[in-house]
Amino acid sequence: MKNFIKLFIPPILLRFIQSARKKIGVYFFNIPPTYSEKIFYNLTDFNETYEDLWESPNWVLFERDKLKGFNNKPSIHHKSVIMSCNIINKIFGFKKIHVIDFGGGGGTLAQYLFKSSVVENIDLQVSVIDSASIIQYGEDTFSNSKNIVFFEHKTADLNRINKRFSSRHVATVLNLSSVIQYIPNYKDFLFNLIEQTQPLIVTITRFPRCEDAASDAFAVHNVTTSLGFCGSTIINLFGKESLTDCMRHLGYSTLLEDFNEINDTVYFDKCDDEQYRNMTLVAYTFVKNLDK
Repeated sequence: MKNFIKLFIPPILLRFIQSARKKIGVYFFNIPPTYSEKIFYNLTDFNETYEDLWESPNWVLFERDKLKGFNNKPSIHHKSVIMSCNIINKIFGFKKIHVIDFGGGGGTLAQYLFKSSVVENIDLQVSVIDSASIIQYGEDTFSNSKNIVFFEHKTADLNRINKRFSSRHVATVLNLSSVIQYIPNYKDFLFNLIEQTQPLIVTITRFPRCEDAASDAFAVHNVTTSLGFCGSTIINLFGKESLTDCMRHLGYSTLLEDFNEINDTVYFDKCDDEQYRNMTLVAYTFVKNLDK
């Protein structure tokens, strides 16, 4: 119902409503602002530690509701994975594709993949990796499907997951949506993940790119969903070219990038360093350099 109502609200008015809701939460319900105003330039400057908020009840139920709220209209972030499968099929000639969805919740992306006419002639297998509480909902939702398997992220063996479909006839797509922004040492994380899964294409979506920043920084993100406050965690603030530079060093070229509009997020409009105030949520598609 919420998604249906949003269709009739002009984008400018919707942004105003969302901003008003945040202010009401801050002043009347003691919900912390989405981001702290203070920015740190070194991870060692943080004097606090934060709990694993991804197991918090409000976050788990939020992911459950995303599964229930499926509307068959993929966003640009879902489309980047759908089009990657199409590219692998049409250009590289693969008929079997293994999608590894790291941090994939209960399988929201898989719902769009399985419903898309673009991939209906592809033998598609999906491996979803997320927290134990969230994947329970996914396993229930896809209980009758043989094309999707769920793995708990703390015990997932990426080498074994990849070997399930390891063959010269199978191509791998690795998808990360809103993941690496919460992993401070994201470069090592990407290196290890790519080394173990060997994807032909990597999609990194809902990526918060700071349009005016030349280098990375850190801040605190107070995660709040429509169901309430979930917890706080350290978040990366990415320089404009940080991700593309990192992926180039890992042997991948930028194939596509998409976004709804430049500076479409206003989380940091009052932060203490104006370089990090303007963010764009980008859907990146990277392809492996196949040097002979």
